[in-house]
Amino acid sequence: MKKQILLVVTSLVLLVPAAQAQKEAPLTLAEATTIALNSNPTVMIANMEVERVEYVLKESKSALIPTIKADLSYNHNISLPVMFMPEGVFGPGSGGATRMGFKNGFNGSVSASTPLYMPTIYRSIALSKEQLALAVESARASKINMVYEVENSYYAILLAEASLKVLLQNKELMQATVTDVENKFKQGVVSEYDLLTAQVQLQNVLPLIESARASLKRANYMIKVLLSLPQEIHILLTDKFVDISNKSTFAHESGNIDLSSNSDLRVMEHNINMWEHQYKLSRANRIPTIFASISLTSQTQSDDLNFSKFQWSESSVLGVGVSIPIFAGLKNNHKDSQIKNSIKQSKLQMQYMSDNLTAQANSIIDDVVSAREQILTNTEAVKLAKKANEISATRFKVGAGTILELNSSQMALIQAELSLNQSIYSLLAAFSSYDKLMGSEVNQ
Repeated sequence: MKKQILLVVTSLVLLVPAAQAQKEAPLTLAEATTIALNSNPTVMIANMEVERVEYVLKESKSALIPTIKADLSYNHNISLPVMFMPEGVFGPGSGGATRMGFKNGFNGSVSASTPLYMPTIYRSIALSKEQLALAVESARASKINMVYEVENSYYAILLAEASLKVLLQNKELMQATVTDVENKFKQGVVSEYDLLTAQVQLQNVLPLIESARASLKRANYMIKVLLSLPQEIHILLTDKFVDISNKSTFAHESGNIDLSSNSDLRVMEHNINMWEHQYKLSRANRIPTIFASISLTSQTQSDDLNFSKFQWSESSVLGVGVSIPIFAGLKNNHKDSQIKNSIKQSKLQMQYMSDNLTAQANSIIDDVVSAREQILTNTEAVKLAKKANEISATRFKVGAGTILELNSSQMALIQAELSLNQSIYSLLAAFSSYDKLMGSEVNQ
């Protein structure tokens, strides 16, 4: 993975200057996907979140490691402390308020404690592991969504380019028709109405061309954002509409839907597991805990600060403690009820989501079948429209046909070619949507 990331970054570094010099950068769909998966901030943030949760897990595990601490203190008695003793405790005249001790006191201690049996720690570790699994799945979902967005942006550019090409080609044909009609009008062969009709036909195509150019520009903006590329780079897509649609395979059928890899369902499942771990953690608060501790203390007192003459006194303590929860004001009971309720809600949501996703998958499969049929139909329609346009153009030249027939055939050809491009786009978009829905793994 590190080698792949380094390769992509290197490619980006080389791509930008080269593109700026050549004013265009060739880009395949596979290359666009790879660049986006390794440079888009959304994917990078998701990967960083996985790293963050890994530290959370390590933090939870560290609770099992003994803790050690040291304390040092110095006390200076402005006036010595007083101890009250019974009268005559040491003989006649003794007792009462008696000042004791020294002006300076030094204390040092080292203590260590370790859990011997703490169910809450074990449950916290299990919860952190589930959080890590959720973060990993969320990162995977981010990659799947990124591939989906890049593919759709790539297809949108191809559609806009194909549509613009169709419109520009037909504009040239219409311009030639207008020129021909103008010559015939000057010769008195055709009426002014025929000339105006041809000119109107040409003018009607111009807004469509501008709309296609605007769509192409927007699609280019979007894919550059997804790939984190400078906007001044001109992207040249090397994959073609027809090539991609021919290479795409789809063998799924309605009713045979496997959603086990769907990322939304996996995230929901991890959320349910987290609720269950939280319930076990709440129950663990009722279980006694056992811990062990040891401390070493050294202290001394003196009226002066002659360290060489200090007399130190040491003491040590080893202990085992048990903490038994008895009553917490029903707080834990109410918390358990909340978690149980959340688990039930999540399971209902997951079932409802599964039903909706199954319906979406079947709908996409139907869209694929429909798009394939439309491609076949539109391909045949383009052939017929071209032939009809050739016939009408020939009839008009020899004076057997009218300008209305020619205009009608030209518009029919434009519509047929645009419909064919749209049906190819619909097929590819359906493939992309199905891969996203099925949670198909990303190959880098």
